[in-house]
Amino acid sequence: MTQPSTSRPRRRCIASSAFTLAEMIVSLTILSVLSVGVASAVLVATQTIEREGALSTRILAAADVSNQMMVELGSAVNVVETGATAVTMAVPDRDGNGETEQIRYSWSGVAGDPLNREYNSEPAFAILKDLRSFSLAYDTAPLADPAAAGNEYSVASHKSTADLSSFKPNASKWISQCFRPALPAGGTGWKLKRISIYAKNIGGVDGQLTIELRTAQADGRPGTQLVCQTVAYESDLSGSFTWASFGFPSGSCLSGWLSPSQSFCLIVKGSVNDSCELRYHHKNAAITNYYLATSDNGGASWSILNKQTMLFEVFATVNGVSGGGTSSRSALAAVRWQLSVGADAAAQIDGGAQLVNGPELMQ
Repeated sequence: MTQPSTSRPRRRCIASSAFTLAEMIVSLTILSVLSVGVASAVLVATQTIEREGALSTRILAAADVSNQMMVELGSAVNVVETGATAVTMAVPDRDGNGETEQIRYSWSGVAGDPLNREYNSEPAFAILKDLRSFSLAYDTAPLADPAAAGNEYSVASHKSTADLSSFKPNASKWISQCFRPALPAGGTGWKLKRISIYAKNIGGVDGQLTIELRTAQADGRPGTQLVCQTVAYESDLSGSFTWASFGFPSGSCLSGWLSPSQSFCLIVKGSVNDSCELRYHHKNAAITNYYLATSDNGGASWSILNKQTMLFEVFATVNGVSGGGTSSRSALAAVRWQLSVGADAAAQIDGGAQLVNGPELMQ
């Protein structure tokens, strides 16, 4: 009987092929190139995302600042600085003290410096960094002045946009602005019609003002001859600084024409309490034939304030000139600006604000 075979079948061994050294070198080289390419693509994509993210952040920051400027300028009751790279405004009271708040935006003009914002007397704050450009433009409109009629002219004035200080007249503290009138061509004499001062009430609105025109001494101090006098009241003034006009009705002035070659003093007196707060230019305001003086003893003596001038305007009828005069006053209707941040030209914002209060332009 035949026994089954117990031997196992032989397995066939198939030889596996191996990479040659040359093939391995080529493969590794290709892999290295691909790895570098992928890494470069990832790096470029990452840098692009970061760059676009940084650009978006800058644009959003610039837009936020532009919107803030639009809101604040839009509510401004007064704009006292209108520079190419700086603007200063007064906005309504925010802290309940009855005073307006002063806000200033400014840029040095040096690329990379920040846009600064100042609030009242607080230190300047860099509200937008790495500013590359910032420019402001202003739209104005003539300010309607129904009081100007006939041949009424502005014969003396001073307006300032910076370096302002306050004076509060009362019964003993008086202020005087000496001036020599500048008449239009052909004018041979003048009569005081009204004056304007840049002032506001203090809050009590119980004060009384006495406004006088006197002849001036040679050194700019007030003389003793009274030419005109009128009375005004603190309650007639606004709660924020603005131009307040006071007329001199018939009978409040001496008769006859005043000489254009003679100097006069505009004096503002107060009552027992501080009667108002008015502004004057306290720095480098030297003007020929203009002198500012104050008295602490009810006019018994006067001290000249060198290179300082009250913010004021004098309107008069003029002899020898036909036709109507015009006021130099104008209102600020809108402010426009352009700003850019960072080196990317795309991070640029064009903004603007309509000034609903139409504040008078200080110039």
